[in-house]
Amino acid sequence: MDLREKKADYEAGKALLAARRLGGLLEGPQQLRHKIHAVEMQRDVVRRAVETGMKLGGEEARLAVGYHLYFGFSLQSELDELRAGSFDSPRECSANFYCKVIESLGFESLATYDVGSEKTLIFARPDGAFLIWNTETRGAGMAMRGAAHLAFQWCGYDDADHPDGTSGQFYKAAHRSWVYEGIHDAREGIAATLEKLLENGSFCSPYPVHTDESLQDALISPLDRTQFRERMQRRSDFSEAKMADEMRYIAEKRYKDLPLWAQQMLRPMKFEGYYLEAKGLNLG
Repeated sequence: MDLREKKADYEAGKALLAARRLGGLLEGPQQLRHKIHAVEMQRDVVRRAVETGMKLGGEEARLAVGYHLYFGFSLQSELDELRAGSFDSPRECSANFYCKVIESLGFESLATYDVGSEKTLIFARPDGAFLIWNTETRGAGMAMRGAAHLAFQWCGYDDADHPDGTSGQFYKAAHRSWVYEGIHDAREGIAATLEKLLENGSFCSPYPVHTDESLQDALISPLDRTQFRERMQRRSDFSEAKMADEMRYIAEKRYKDLPLWAQQMLRPMKFEGYYLEAKGLNLG
């Protein structure tokens, strides 16, 4: 199936996905959203107070630790319960529950790779979002979700800003306005993250920008990078240049494993004019 057909299927199924998510909620979506926002604000106040106390040191640091133990853990637990109740990913999340959440958001599994004793999993949506994450095995062999990030290219509706909480760079497209190529932490609150990203803009599909970074962000996880670096540093001829070459090789190899529609979304190289000039603005 090519990208055009896949996008048509995705758009046709969006209403069904939304209905299934609503059916799994314990409360109405608006009530849950307001509760989550309120608890997030309280948790952030505690975090800032703790950070300030730790910087001051001495008695203030001791009080900050107590403040965190008394308020921080309980607020985070409450937030995790609310996120699970809203069928969103909590901070601590089993790999199985995370899969259910992201599949309910329209993500499809593309590939799974063994990385040491863990796994790297690549998911994507045909509207232009790649999600790469890895497992983290805990006691008794429990597979938890480890690191996770969204990789995407995005166009803002007002052509003026980049999405909050992201790291990336703007590029000037030949046939459209500025395109933002970015990544976003996708561990806690993946559904809320997607909602915020799409409030003031939309993902690009296919990608109008093709760089080594865009391919690697979509197909290589932080765990992969750590493992590859450790492996290569054991070699006598290790260098940063060789490390970069290894990353490109792995990304290209994984690219070939993708279904056709995902390949076309990532690398529309056959379209003239899609090689773009960097704006040179680093927002990371």
